[in-house]
Amino acid sequence: VPYIFAYSPALLAVGSWREVLLASGTAILGVLFFSAAVQGYLIFAAGPAARLLYGAAAFGLLMPGLWTDAAGAALASAAWLLPAKGDPSGRGAGPGVERPGEAGARAPG
Repeated sequence: VPYIFAYSPALLAVGSWREVLLASGTAILGVLFFSAAVQGYLIFAAGPAARLLYGAAAFGLLMPGLWTDAAGAALASAAWLLPAKGDPSGRGAGPGVERPGEAGARAPG
């Protein structure tokens, strides 16, 4: 990742402000999704399918070009819409947080 600027000179602030802003934004998102793919966690725990999608999204966002950026954003959106790992109800409470009515949850009182 330290040499990602070799793919896009705009990351070195060479080009118009729009090119620099777009390249910087997509590079930041690409690194974020790469981290999610490697760590298996982005706000919520990610399952294997989400991790693969985050990895592909990172690749698309880190490569220069509007089509690859759009594909990366679409893949990241698809990964985000997958249910969180171990949470069949979708994206509710994060890992380690019990919901009322679950085993081990204390009743109010």
